[in-house]
Amino acid sequence: MSDVKVPAAERIGSAMVEKLIESLEAGVANGQWKQPWTTSKQINAVTGASYSGANAINLMLIGAECPYWATFNQWSTAGYRIPQGTESSGFVHTPPRRNKKTESGEEITIFVPSKTFVVFNGSQVVDADGNPFTWESSPPVPVLPEIEAFFAKHNPTIVHDDPSSAYYHPSKDLINMPPINSFVDNVSYYGTLAHEMIHWTAHKDRLDRDLSQYGRDRKVRAFEELIAEFGAAIIGSELGLTTEVRDDHLQYLASWLSSLKEDKTVLRRAVTEAGKASAYVSRDAE
Repeated sequence: MSDVKVPAAERIGSAMVEKLIESLEAGVANGQWKQPWTTSKQINAVTGASYSGANAINLMLIGAECPYWATFNQWSTAGYRIPQGTESSGFVHTPPRRNKKTESGEEITIFVPSKTFVVFNGSQVVDADGNPFTWESSPPVPVLPEIEAFFAKHNPTIVHDDPSSAYYHPSKDLINMPPINSFVDNVSYYGTLAHEMIHWTAHKDRLDRDLSQYGRDRKVRAFEELIAEFGAAIIGSELGLTTEVRDDHLQYLASWLSSLKEDKTVLRRAVTEAGKASAYVSRDAE
């Protein structure tokens, strides 16, 4: 058993912390963490290709239930029509690029600028007989009201402005979360929210952890990420969301621990801070 212990006053979820530390020390994790949400659900209805990057984010922000999109001509080619008066839903852009061509033995570079295409959502089109476009929708990820209430009791500001990222914004004192339906399951969603809530406790009016160097010093950032992930594991254990070590926690911890390996006290200090932060989130609002 590892000698890293949670202080007696913050022993919530300590068994989970011990399991995580044992796995880390045994070298179980390879550090290849993958985010538990996706932004690649927006699909071209004709080509079947997923939109990526800014195009996927822009289309997601529209909030359409149907994930399929195409241009006017593409829908027409596929046998669908857009009812008169229907307004376009969004835009997609091709990236600028450079093409090399050879003329008379001389190689020249031609710059091809970005192009913008108007696209319509599948919910806006009908076939030749007037039947709506249908698709197999993914079942919604269920919301857990008791867990929602647990995170809401301190009244944090939680927004869903950027569907591609989960983060705590210190200067604005808000948490951004991707929508729950972009996660593989609700345990992953609430685990990510718990992680961001631990960051939220760093605010000067709460536990006052200094995040001023978070974006500049990788070691500072790594230590704060260890705190957040240990804290998320503690909260998840307390809420009964998971009783076993989850790969996403383990891999995320390992990915940051590599930046701090020369510091022999880092796990002890991170667990202590995580205990304080998780206790703050767990207690009733004042």
